Amino acid sequence: MLRKLVAQGNSVFVIEHALEVISQSGLVIDLGLEGGSKGGNIVAIGTPSALAVPNKIAIQDNICENT
Repeated sequence: MLRKLVAQGNSVFVIEHALEVISQSGLVIDLGLEGGSKGGNIVAIGTPSALAVPNKIAIQDNICENT
């Protein structure tokens, strides 16, 4: 469904935690692992492959394993 929307020229914004979905996205804006008062800070922006550098941030380690 999401690919169909993108193929039609739409922008799709998804809040997602499933690494299978994240690794297939065109751009990742990572707000970090914390929530509440410790959350909401952008810690990384880029394509999954560009962010797939081990040991930079926690989600990047996971993206590396799924790309």
